[in-house]
Amino acid sequence: MNPEPDLKILERKAFHSHWEDGFLEIFIGILFLTFLAGTILTSIGISHRWTYAVIGAGVLLFIVGKRKVTLPRTGQVRLGAKRMANRRKLFAVLITVQVLTAALLVLAWSGRAAAGPAAGFGLILRQALTGFLLFTVPFGAMAIFLENPWMLIPAFTGFLYESLQGILPKLWNASLTVGAGGLILLFIGIMRLRRFMRKYRIPEEEA
Repeated sequence: MNPEPDLKILERKAFHSHWEDGFLEIFIGILFLTFLAGTILTSIGISHRWTYAVIGAGVLLFIVGKRKVTLPRTGQVRLGAKRMANRRKLFAVLITVQVLTAALLVLAWSGRAAAGPAAGFGLILRQALTGFLLFTVPFGAMAIFLENPWMLIPAFTGFLYESLQGILPKLWNASLTVGAGGLILLFIGIMRLRRFMRKYRIPEEEA
């Protein structure tokens, strides 16, 4: 009997267990909520720069959570050749998106002097394309390569956030898009983390 299918199933389960902890959803939820917080602060005349510290705290929470909560329960996951190739594809997509987005933003800024209905329509299209490149493509790729459908939430709400810039008032736009998406992701992440900690026990706790 060929043991390869069984090994593939075990490798897939190990990979999924590593991402069942909810820390990714919690981090992206915090990131999206800082967009809303920054918009609120700016609207009342306060600098939004303190939100950078919140983002830094979110990154720290993700790293420490993986090391102190996830790894002691699941161990170090060794990816197979297919998943290693998928990870390289994901990195390639993210790098390509950053380059294309930067180029698009440069073109957008260079065309700000233009006026008229055509220029306004072009601005809307550029905003939609920016949202697609900045949110839909990378988070969509994460949903595919990480096999995590929850990543479609930031893919969609982030796209709406960019597309509705200048159409809805800034506070309404941020609240209905990244604010709502961030709250949903934060709730999902906390629920997944609680379920993960009940499902996977540290060996010393089981003894």
